[in-house]
Order: sequence, then structure tokens, then C-alpha cells
Amino acid sequence: MPNTALLIASLLGFLILPFSKWLSDRFSHRIVYRVFCLLLVLYAFPAFALLESKNTIVVSLVIIVGMGLALLSIFGVQATYGVELFGIQHRQSRMAVAKELGSILSAAQLRWSPRSC
Repeated sequence: MPNTALLIASLLGFLILPFSKWLSDRFSHRIVYRVFCLLLVLYAFPAFALLESKNTIVVSLVIIVGMGLALLSIFGVQATYGVELFGIQHRQSRMAVAKELGSILSAAQLRWSPRSC
């Protein structure tokens, strides 16, 4: 069921990405990015509480909304916000280094974290 939820969230991304991009063009990249990040922080607490229900439909909805809100809506704004932050000359190299370094550090934490039995 989680794979189906990821598929549905990815398909909804075809609507979510242009919508978040449109919002950032209409208002401001910085404001929309901050609003989406705030929504993500506020979403985390009820999401973990709903995951405790262990109901497959509820868990699937949590995954769909979380991926749409967290991943896809923020990615839609990051593309234009990166140009605003770094300029055209350096946006790819600096953003790629920051993103890949963050991926490496987060994966390293999982590798070195103590495993629960």
C-alpha cells in the first residue's frame, strides 16, 4: 500500500509543482517557500500521530499529503528561489553541492545510528 501512495503522490505532483511555482511567481519566492516550510513543520505532529494508528488507508493518506506538501510543493519553489539566491552563474554548482552534501550527511546519520532491537 505505501508504494501505491507514493505513486499517487507522484502523479499529483504533476499538479502540485506548477501550482506551487505559480504561487511563488504571483506572490514571492521567499514568502511561499517559508509558508510551505511552516506548513510542513505543522504537519509533522499530526502526521506522526496518525501513523500510530497503523491503518493502511490513514497511513497512505499521510504519505500522499506529506509527499505533496513537503517534497513536491517545496521543490516547485526551490527552482526559482535558487536563481534568486545564487544568481544564474552559480546556481547549479552551489545548489547541487548543498543538496548532495545534505544527502550524504543524512545517510551517514542513519548508518551510524544505534539500531533498536
